[in-house]
Amino acid sequence: MHKSFWLAVALVALGLLASLVPQVTYPTYSSGKPSPSVLVAWPGWGVQQDLGRLRGTVGRFQIWVAGQQDRDTQLELSAWLLDSETGNVLRETTIDVVSAHIPVVRSLDFPSYDVPDGQRLLLQMQVAEHQKHSVSYRLAYPQSGNEYVKLNGVANAGPGPLALTHQNTSSGFRAAFLGEQSERVRLALAVICGVVAALIHPRVARRLRKLAHTRGHRLRIWIRPRTELRTKPATGDVPGRLGRWLSVPW
Repeated sequence: MHKSFWLAVALVALGLLASLVPQVTYPTYSSGKPSPSVLVAWPGWGVQQDLGRLRGTVGRFQIWVAGQQDRDTQLELSAWLLDSETGNVLRETTIDVVSAHIPVVRSLDFPSYDVPDGQRLLLQMQVAEHQKHSVSYRLAYPQSGNEYVKLNGVANAGPGPLALTHQNTSSGFRAAFLGEQSERVRLALAVICGVVAALIHPRVARRLRKLAHTRGHRLRIWIRPRTELRTKPATGDVPGRLGRWLSVPW
């Protein structure tokens, strides 16, 4: 019974560790929870969002966007990653915007870019001037420290920042060390199950019981003379007649 239980726990630990090997996609940055507010931009209008000081490698962003065009046409949205101080273009990409009444999630896939320490990034998106329809972007609820969205370089164009997240893809182990909550919980469970499996292994369990018995025996030997010393009458303390009478086994 003990051996089968140990085997089950060990298999659970191995399974959890194996689940952390494959590649997973997880968010590493978020501007905030999407709100009901939207920002409408007409052809030729540029929408900018300060991304702050992102770290590591950036490449894939998710945004909420929709076009108000006819369903028979396609609307191409151009996007750039800029250095917010110099305005230099670092990466660029395009996506097709779908026609919808409300903004829907779309992915902006930039070529990978390693952000130098201290550099601030700016995301800019724009529909070409020859297009005939506007684009609506979902905004996020304001958060402390987040810059509001800009329209044609004018700050505070909407009641919050653009709703967007940055996505990263790596192994579950790396995701756990980078703070992804679900992968971190899985790693913690794997470690706990591994420690339990090691402790309840039949050979280890026998040694632990033997060690506990030895330590308990030594502790009893150490405590016994001190207990007897506290209960033994002091020298010269001779019980009187009442004490002898009480000591008689009636």
